[in-house]
Amino acid sequence: MPHCKSPIRTAMLLGCGAFVISMAAPARADLFMFDATGAHGAGTQVGGFDFSVGNVLMRDGVSKLRAFGTTGTPQTIAVSYQATLAGLINPGGTTVVPSGLNRSGGSEITALAQLNFDVTSVSFAVAGDPTSDINMATFVVSADQQGSFFRLFSGPADANNLAGTGFGDGTMILDARPTVSVDGSSSFTTRINQITSQGMTSQYDQFGADNFSARQTILRSGSIVLTAAIDPNTLGRNYFRDLIPLRSITFNASLTSPFNTTNPSQAFSGYSPNIGAVNGRSGSDLQLQADGNLFAVPEPSSIALTALGLVGMLAALRKRAHA
Repeated sequence: MPHCKSPIRTAMLLGCGAFVISMAAPARADLFMFDATGAHGAGTQVGGFDFSVGNVLMRDGVSKLRAFGTTGTPQTIAVSYQATLAGLINPGGTTVVPSGLNRSGGSEITALAQLNFDVTSVSFAVAGDPTSDINMATFVVSADQQGSFFRLFSGPADANNLAGTGFGDGTMILDARPTVSVDGSSSFTTRINQITSQGMTSQYDQFGADNFSARQTILRSGSIVLTAAIDPNTLGRNYFRDLIPLRSITFNASLTSPFNTTNPSQAFSGYSPNIGAVNGRSGSDLQLQADGNLFAVPEPSSIALTALGLVGMLAALRKRAHA
C-alpha cells in the first residue's frame, strides 16, 4: 500500500473513518467502570451488559397488526422486556460473570422495559388477507413514549422467567427513556408453509418441561434496537463508578419463537399475556424469546457534533492547502 504524505488526505481518511465509527453504534461504545456488587468498590472497566435470554411481549401486537393491515390506521404497540444480567462484556468483547451474580443467596441485576413502537408495515401469508397469518412486520420507535422506560435494578437473586416475577424489585440503578430523534426499530419474519400458506408452528415451550400444556407457536425470528437517554440522577453511584455520568445507552436483541433457551413468562409486571392456543395467531398478544445486550454510547447530540467538527476540520485543511 503506497505511503501517503498529504496531510489533507490523511485527515480525510482518518476523519471519515471516525465519522463512520461514531455513527455505527454500538461499534462506538463507551467504556465505563462498573461494580456489580454495589459495594462502592473501584469497579472494573466494562464495554456493555450481556443479558440472559429473556422475554418480550408485544401487547395487542396481533390485533393491532391485523388492524393496520386492514384499515391502514396508525397503530402503536407497547413492547415489554424483562431479563436478568448474565455477565459484563469486557473491552475485549468477552462476557465475564461477577462473583456471586445469579447464585442462590447472592445478587442479581434485572432489566425491565416498557417501549412504544409504531407499526410501519405488515404483510400476510395470503397477500391482501388480514385474517391469514402475519408474515412480516416492521416497527419504529414511536414519537409517543408516554410511560416508556428502560430500567436496571439490583437486588437478591429471585427473578423467575417462568413466573415472570422478581424483575424490577430491589434498588433501581438506571432509568432511561427512548430517544425518538435517533433511529430505533424492530421487525420479525414468519416461516410460511408455501403449500398451506400458513405460518409454520411448533411446541411453544421447548425449554425443559412443557409448562403450557402443548400450546403451539408460529415460528418467527426478528430483532429490536433502540437508543435511550439516561436520567443521570437515577444512576446508582455504588455501581456506576465513573466520575463523568453516562448519558445514553443502546439496546439490541434478537427475537425468536419458539422458546428453547428459557421459559416463556406467565406475567409481565403482573399482566398475564393473552396468546391463545397458538402464540402469534389466536390471541391478541405476541410473545417472543429475546437475547439482548446493552452498551453505553455517546449522546446523539455529541454524535452530530462530531460529524460537524470533522466537516469543519476538513474545510479548514482544504483552505490551508489552497492558501
